[in-house]
Amino acid sequence: MSTEGTEANRPNMTPHQRRLELAERDLAEARALDLAHADPTALTLTVERLRAALHDTIRLARELMETRASEP
Repeated sequence: MSTEGTEANRPNMTPHQRRLELAERDLAEARALDLAHADPTALTLTVERLRAALHDTIRLARELMETRASEP
């Protein structure tokens, strides 16, 4: 498995970039999961990870909007 472009190879990422990358990774893993054959525990964990990623992404968007609004 290649780690090109992942956080392991990008030590100079900003906290915002890292948060987005983690959300993208969670989404990619959820898309790769075979929902028809996943056990209930795996489905629950996937939903919880996606909920947390969505929550953090919304918080990040708000932070960025507030930062932009306060810039001259």
